[in-house]
Amino acid sequence: KGYDSSNPIRIAVGFDNDGVIEKCYVISCTGETSGIGSKVKNDSFLIQFDGKTDMSEVDTIGGATISSSAFVNAVSDACRVFARVAESEAEK
Repeated sequence: KGYDSSNPIRIAVGFDNDGVIEKCYVISCTGETSGIGSKVKNDSFLIQFDGKTDMSEVDTIGGATISSSAFVNAVSDACRVFARVAESEAEK
């Protein structure tokens, strides 16, 4: 959840077969402050996730720490889910 916890940031994360992020998308961020928290949908923020498998080298947005941290945490959660699903599929 971002700044407005009643309107969570909704994202989609695309992965390749090896779990590398190909692209992050913002589905909705209507509760974020215009021009501040809403910057999570800017390409300049989103592009830093491309090619990553973890969030150790991802920067948050100055002045929008809550929103951008929530986004980073959501992407990190997506990475963990992808890894679990891939592991489960490998065991079949």
